[in-house]
Amino acid sequence: MAEPYHLTIRFRQQGARALLDLESDSGAGTHAAMDLPFGDDLPLVLRALDAAQITDPQASLTRLSPAEHERLTTMCLHNQASPAANFHALVGRALLRALTADPQARAVLTQARAEARAEGRSLELVLRFPREASLLADIPWELLWDEPEHGSGLPLLLAQGGHSSCVRYLTLPRPLPPPAPPGQRLSILAVTPRAGISPELYRRQRAALAVALKAGVEAGVVQLVQPSAPLTAGGLLDLVRQHRPDVLSFFGHGELQDGQGHLLLDDEHGGEELVAAGRLAGLADAGLRLVLLHACRGDQPGSGLLSSTAGLLSALGLPAVIAMQTYIRVGAAARLQAVLCQGLILDGLSGWRMPERMELETLVDVRAANPAIDTNAFPDTPSDKFWTATDSYWMGSAWIVYFGDGSSVPGSKDSNLCYVRCVR
Repeated sequence: MAEPYHLTIRFRQQGARALLDLESDSGAGTHAAMDLPFGDDLPLVLRALDAAQITDPQASLTRLSPAEHERLTTMCLHNQASPAANFHALVGRALLRALTADPQARAVLTQARAEARAEGRSLELVLRFPREASLLADIPWELLWDEPEHGSGLPLLLAQGGHSSCVRYLTLPRPLPPPAPPGQRLSILAVTPRAGISPELYRRQRAALAVALKAGVEAGVVQLVQPSAPLTAGGLLDLVRQHRPDVLSFFGHGELQDGQGHLLLDDEHGGEELVAAGRLAGLADAGLRLVLLHACRGDQPGSGLLSSTAGLLSALGLPAVIAMQTYIRVGAAARLQAVLCQGLILDGLSGWRMPERMELETLVDVRAANPAIDTNAFPDTPSDKFWTATDSYWMGSAWIVYFGDGSSVPGSKDSNLCYVRCVR
């Protein structure tokens, strides 16, 4: 796969405006300024986007006050208490208009998109924020959306094609640590509390991760440690110090409270508690190279960029933290955990990857059921759903092969919790 075409944008916040430095791979660049979209209402719009991620309408409704719903309705973003049908598109188009209001900025972006297409490369927006630009970093730049009159009418990164993406960097005065020696076995500590997690989800999530990494474990390139719950704040720190893993993968719930990031963990008395990120500062000196936070709002700035759970851990010296900026559905979080952890070991497994639909369907044995597979060749295969890498005809969905009866169905990437079987 060709390297992506990079368009780097460096942000500096200056009151209600942002100063931008844009530079592309071809050397084109400019300095520009932009007015923040939605003016003083920008924080409200960001909160409304956050609330729109919640699938329970009643829970989503309570995230905003009646006056805030009314204000959003006045702005044509809500229909009374519900988001407008094209809410995300309206916000994304407003973001793109603000970013490209300066003709020079618009020219650099247009040129970068055209050159990436001409060279058959995906486009990667590289966004760099100083630590004081919390409002700018909180904006969902991934939501940039083309105008239907002048473009595709689709989200910009989706319209660009390929694996176009948006990568954010927080600028801190600290060098990265040296890379790990080649050939060293990767150690992954995967933890899940009981707090807020149903027994069935707890079982399925752990099993899906174990299946995704099974090939790596058997090849000796990865060590997977999955301690059982409960998981308290002190217990989490003890586990990290005991196992000294390269990667800590947390699956659970997160929240932003009192301007600071929190994780929902078990407490010492069989209950649950929201644990402020500051209480997990001990993770910074445990030799971790990567932390994966599969939890809501793990990287949503509160009182500043370093007030989120991911931001604080990064500021304390952890080399890399991957987290969710807003709410994420349980199925999407579980799939992301399996795919990310699997991706960490692909090079060591000489080409292991997620199979396409047709590849996975070749394993189906139509003479068998529960599971519909040759159990001599593939022992311990659960009679359950497995992801494929083939997108289906629905936006945001992929084909799933169900090894209960061997059927294939499209499924939302956000709301389905499935296993992953590697192929090569």
